[in-house]
Amino acid sequence: MSTIYEVRDSSGWVQLRYSKTCRMAWARGYPAVKVDGYNANGSYRVTYDGSNSEHPVYTLAVNDANLTARACYFPSSGVNWQCGSRY
Repeated sequence: MSTIYEVRDSSGWVQLRYSKTCRMAWARGYPAVKVDGYNANGSYRVTYDGSNSEHPVYTLAVNDANLTARACYFPSSGVNWQCGSRY
């Protein structure tokens, strides 16, 4: 398992996590996070999300075998999801 990237500001953060063994990706962050999965052609496939007002949360994992995923967080001071790149 490894952290692919982290996106952060003073009101939230998210990491895209990845397992080479399982070929799965998930998000870890605070306060509200999501992981988006995309098909090989780039079309949207699935989103898993979670939130917690006190502690970091993990999303469910998405299949990332020959597909892509990105992690996002919703900052407590913002109005739009802040996302990293697809991996």
